[in-house]
Amino acid sequence: MLKQSSDIWTVGAYDRVNYGDLLFPLILSRAGQNMGIQPMLHCALRTVDLQEIGGPTVTGLRQALESCAPPKAIIVAGGEVLSATWSQVLMGYLPYPLDLAVRVGRRAAGRSLADSTARLALRGVWRSPYVPDLSTSRRARVVLNSVGASSVLNLARADLSGLGRTLSNAAYISVRDKSGLAALKSIGISAELAPDSAAVVGELWSVPKDRSRNTLVVQCEYDWFRRNPSFGRAVADASRRFEDVVLLPIGLAGGHSDQVALRHVARALDRSHIRYRWVETSTDISKISTTISNASMFVGTSLHGAITALAHATPSVALGGIGKLSAYVSTWAEGLVPRDVAPDRLESALDCAQRMPPHRRETLALELAGLARNNSLRVLDAASS
Repeated sequence: MLKQSSDIWTVGAYDRVNYGDLLFPLILSRAGQNMGIQPMLHCALRTVDLQEIGGPTVTGLRQALESCAPPKAIIVAGGEVLSATWSQVLMGYLPYPLDLAVRVGRRAAGRSLADSTARLALRGVWRSPYVPDLSTSRRARVVLNSVGASSVLNLARADLSGLGRTLSNAAYISVRDKSGLAALKSIGISAELAPDSAAVVGELWSVPKDRSRNTLVVQCEYDWFRRNPSFGRAVADASRRFEDVVLLPIGLAGGHSDQVALRHVARALDRSHIRYRWVETSTDISKISTTISNASMFVGTSLHGAITALAHATPSVALGGIGKLSAYVSTWAEGLVPRDVAPDRLESALDCAQRMPPHRRETLALELAGLARNNSLRVLDAASS
C-alpha cells in the first residue's frame, strides 16, 4: 500500500538488504522528527516494506510519481548514487551468481547497451537511477545528503553532462570525502564536505557495550575476495590473538554477497581448527551495529562497517582496493585507521590499530557525529525552506 504523500521525498537504494543503504532513510526520518518536519516519503526503484528487519517502508519511484502530488523537495541520499548505472543497480537485485552474470554481460555487450537494457527492465524514470533529471530539478528543490562522489568521473560523457546540469540547480550539496569534493569541483560543481550521516548510527540503536571478550569481527564482499583469495588464510593467522572470531555479512544484496565471501573465510578457519560464529543479519540490521560496537577489532571492505566502527570507537582496519573506503578513511580518520591493507599486511595493520589510544577514537566519534548531525539539519532545512 502506498504511503501518504509528502512534500519531501528522499531517493536512494533503499529497496535491497544492504546495511549502508538502509541507514540513510532511518537517520533522515529521525532527524526530521526532531525538527518537527512531516514524515518523508522514502523512494527507491521498487516498493518494499523492510520494517521487519529494522529498515524503512519504501515506495517505488515510478509509483510515487504516478500516484502522489509532486514533491516540493527531493533529497538524494546514499553512497555512490551519483555514479550508479542501471546495470549496476540490476546486479544489486540479483542473487549470487546471477549478479556476476550481469557483470559478464555488461563487458560483452558494452556499457551503453547493458545500461539501456537494464533501465528498460527496471522501468527507470530518470536517466540516472537515483538522481533527478533536469526538468524535475527545476520543479522541486534537489538536495544531496553527504553522498559519495569520488567515482562520478567514471560516468559516460553524456551521463556526466546530465548529472552536472541537475547538480547546478541543487539547493544544497554535501559530499562525504575530499576525493568526491575534488571530482565535483572538476565539473564546476561546488559542495560542502560532511561526514556520512551514518556517523550517528550509535543513536539509532542504543545498546550497552560489552567488550568483555577479545573479539575479532570480519567482513568482506565477494568480488574483493575473488581478487584476494589469501584473505581466508590471513584471517586464520590473525585469529590466534583473539578469544572470539565473528563473521559478519553486512551487504547481502547482489554485487556485495558478503555471505558468499565469508563462507570461503569460514573454510580457511575450519582448516586451521579455529572456532568462529556467524551473525545472522538478514533478520535485523541492528545486529550489525551491535556486533561492531562490541568488537575489539573490525576488519572489512564495507564503508558503512568502517563508519559504524568509527561511530562506536571500535578499532578497525580498512582492507585495500575499495576506493570509497580509502577515500573516506583518508578524509576523516587518517593515521587512526590503517587503510589500503592487503591480506599479507593484516597482522601488522592490527598491531597498528591496537596501538592507537582509545581516547583518540572516542574524540573522533563525537566529532564526526556532531558534524553529521549538523549536516542533516542543513539538508532538511534546505529541503523544507
